[in-house]
Amino acid sequence: MLANILKQLGINETLWIQLGIFTALFLLLRFFYFGPFLRLIELREKETSGAEKDAAELLKKAEANEAEYSAKLGAVRKQARESSESILARAKTDAVQRVNTARASTKEKIATGRSRVIAEAQAALESARAQAERVAGMIVEKLMNTKVDL
Repeated sequence: MLANILKQLGINETLWIQLGIFTALFLLLRFFYFGPFLRLIELREKETSGAEKDAAELLKKAEANEAEYSAKLGAVRKQARESSESILARAKTDAVQRVNTARASTKEKIATGRSRVIAEAQAALESARAQAERVAGMIVEKLMNTKVDL
């Protein structure tokens, strides 16, 4: 009965030969072709995943360095701002001192000039008074044609 079924399907004794050839070819290909190919794929996968891990570690280090540099940059900027504010405050104080010194010097010069002007004015007034008496005497002499002693 099994022989009848095999005959109806067209299966004969060459099946065993074909099966043997297939098995031998499969084993040869597995050893010489599929094995090295699978090892190559596994090696590539290991190297790729290793490179990805390395890249992830380098990315973490870069982010840490960026954070560190940002913190340092912030500190340097703060220090520069404080230094700038300090210099500006000193410049303002120096400017106020110079203005006050200039004002005091100007007040002194004005007071000295005012004293000198007052002294000159009084001297001129005294001189004018002395000359006024003399001129008055001369006018009286001219009008009266007589000599007047003052």
